Amino acid sequence: NIAAELESSLGQLEEITGYLSIRRAYALVSLSFLRKLRVIRGETLENENFSFHAFDNQNLRQLWDWNKHNLTILNGRMYFGYNSKLCKSEIIRMEEVTGTKNRKNEISIPAYADQAFCETQVLNFTVIRTTSDKILIKWQAFWPLDFRDLLGFMVFYKEA
Repeated sequence: NIAAELESSLGQLEEITGYLSIRRAYALVSLSFLRKLRVIRGETLENENFSFHAFDNQNLRQLWDWNKHNLTILNGRMYFGYNSKLCKSEIIRMEEVTGTKNRKNEISIPAYADQAFCETQVLNFTVIRTTSDKILIKWQAFWPLDFRDLLGFMVFYKEA
């Protein structure tokens, strides 16, 4: 498990004096393995601009759990490019938490990015009938603005 190995190697890291660059790390879905990282100083910068640089990470979906993680970026800007599964709201939250919101960060969300799953909407279900081994439910028809955004529905249940 790559995340477990990264956490055992880098999980105690608290401060970076230079910059953090995450590039083409296809196995990563989150940066939570850097669980104790609190400060990126940005004393040296990627391309003389960036203290945080995330590029072409095809499976990156979450940066950190911002309810539990606090990170400050003292100098430099952030760059995000070609992280097709990373929701823009996650990047905006990072800007707010790290104090980089007004630094003209470069955030590239390509037109082909899979942003459909970033939008959530509550569907109300109605139980029509139940038997010992079946349940019949219905919900109001849902159609997104772009029909290509919805491939289908999956219904999960848990016995109570």
